[in-house]
Amino acid sequence: WVFRSQKALSVAEVTRTKEHLQQRLQWLTGTRSSLTVLPTREGYFLFAFTGVSHALSDLQVFTLTQSTPLKWKTKGDAGLWVDSGLGSQDLEQIDFGYAQGQWQLRLKYQGGGVEQLAQLTRQQVNQPLAIFVGDRLISSPIIQEPILEGEAVITGTFSQAEVEQLVQAIRWAKTAVNLDFVGATAIY
Repeated sequence: WVFRSQKALSVAEVTRTKEHLQQRLQWLTGTRSSLTVLPTREGYFLFAFTGVSHALSDLQVFTLTQSTPLKWKTKGDAGLWVDSGLGSQDLEQIDFGYAQGQWQLRLKYQGGGVEQLAQLTRQQVNQPLAIFVGDRLISSPIIQEPILEGEAVITGTFSQAEVEQLVQAIRWAKTAVNLDFVGATAIY
């Protein structure tokens, strides 16, 4: 499996991308694979996996190569979800847990994100506020009261695997470098 960066990368970006790709491929396939990084003349990088024992679906390739940002959205005039401007850029911490019989996604904002979340939830009291990861709506709770301290707990009908995938996708989006899938070759 070979992936190509969509831009020239710094050494730090190469290191971070390599670590994320190895973690994500292991998470998707359940196996650890060898990863080789090769520079191109243009300053781009190729990330080549060896030892991947089975084919990846189109969705898995997309998951490996594209960042999936977290976005908070409100209902617009036409009843469609509208981006509020708050996303994963000011997330300090993201994890998951289990409480009261439900899996939870836990988000903690820092800096300007704390005030953005407070203002957004003040405006949305008794109204829905949607949380999207990429294009996937993961929850649209009715806001009961403003979230003033920057810590949100999102519950839903998540399984443990789903909430783990959401956490991984959001973490990846915070540090991701988008990649192009170059191709795969099977050697028997």
